[in-house]
Amino acid sequence: MNFLPNLSGLSLSRQDAQAIDASAEETFSSDIVGYNEWLDKCVALHDTLVAAGVPKNPDCGKAPPLGAGNRRKRKDDTPTAECNADGYKMGVDMVGFGARAFPEGFPEGVDNWAHIEGDDFASKLRFVQMMQRSRELLNPDTDLCTYGKNDANQIRVDLYTKADNGDLVLREESDINASTEFVHELVSTSEWVYYHPTHAGMVWLHTVNSAEQAAQLHLMWPPPYGADKYMYLPLVCAENKLPGGGIGLMKEVAKLCNLLGIRTLVFSALPHVVWYYFRQLTRAVFINDSWAEVDVAAWSSERPFIEPMSGAQADYLRVNFTPRRTRLQPPPPAQPAQPAV
Repeated sequence: MNFLPNLSGLSLSRQDAQAIDASAEETFSSDIVGYNEWLDKCVALHDTLVAAGVPKNPDCGKAPPLGAGNRRKRKDDTPTAECNADGYKMGVDMVGFGARAFPEGFPEGVDNWAHIEGDDFASKLRFVQMMQRSRELLNPDTDLCTYGKNDANQIRVDLYTKADNGDLVLREESDINASTEFVHELVSTSEWVYYHPTHAGMVWLHTVNSAEQAAQLHLMWPPPYGADKYMYLPLVCAENKLPGGGIGLMKEVAKLCNLLGIRTLVFSALPHVVWYYFRQLTRAVFINDSWAEVDVAAWSSERPFIEPMSGAQADYLRVNFTPRRTRLQPPPPAQPAQPAV
């Protein structure tokens, strides 16, 4: 891939703060200085990615009105969360990934992919709703695409509601809010969906083959390598026990891209998974709007992992959710010895 080496005082939701804070609690359970240094590194990574134009949301950092430019947002999210809520653009050279994933060569054919039929949202919605695996994986009782029960970054793909007798009811086009529900954008723009045949896992894909499509999705154009198209992955979800996890699903993506003659994959990764795809077989890299790779060497080898975090988020954590606060307070100053009586 033509990835060229390249060298706000708002509140934060309680769920976001707790989720971020938990990742460092064990390491810094008794080290207030180390914890604050870790927060500083999170802010530095966030600021570097924002300055380089890596966040997917084009309004990142501009404090837009609530809901603007981000269909994943909940009504109580703040503009501060914009940079994290839509994730960070990452790219994968699928030829290189395919060679690592299938050293003996790509398997013949692909399985379990469905090409979504329909010319508008209503027809595509109905096509996906009628798939049996959709009923199994995306009914109202499933939490396939959630990260923690109460986490603000959980993603809902609600295709059905449930009747009083427990039966699934197809949601109608008119019942789905195009401005606030991610499912509208997902179904409208996707053309391929993969459901794992035996476990809870799925991938949605969209071929980007014009400047208009790229602009609609806030993505780059033209493609690298002189190609006429590239693949965008808006959503991948996998249960913990799925064989191969997210990387196993990405192998299925590689097989489809190989069949379609597509070399470049772009996806938007939420903060808690960026290093998973960066380090694993995919070797995804952070990219900006010019397809240049953004250098993150200063943070990529850190333990615990450095999560992109705004200065406002870090300040909020310092005050409200410092891990085990009672054990992180600096020791009291030594008292002078009392003279013997």
